[in-house]
Amino acid sequence: MAQPQGVNTRLIVVVGIVSTLLLIISVAGIQAAYFNAAAAEEKRKFENDVYWELADARLDQQEKLNKYRWVDQSKQIAAIPIDRAIELTAKRYHSR
Repeated sequence: MAQPQGVNTRLIVVVGIVSTLLLIISVAGIQAAYFNAAAAEEKRKFENDVYWELADARLDQQEKLNKYRWVDQSKQIAAIPIDRAIELTAKRYHSR
C-alpha cells in the first residue's frame, strides 16, 4: 500500500507567487498597450484632421480684429484694429 503524502506547501506558495507575478505583468502590458492605442487614436483624430469651418471662423475673427471696417456706415459706427484700440485706451487712462 502507498503511504499518503503531505501537502507540499512550498510548491503551492511558489506557484501562487509566480502566478501572481505573471498576472501583474500581463495586466500592466495590456494597460500599456491600451494607453498607447488610445494616444495614437487621439493623435489621428485631432492632429491630422483640419476642421475647415473652425479655421474659417478663426480667420474671419482675426480679420475683424485686425482691420478698419464699417460696423454700420449709416450710423457712422466703425471698427478699428484691436491693437490700435488698446493703444488709444491705454493713452486715455494713462493721461488721467
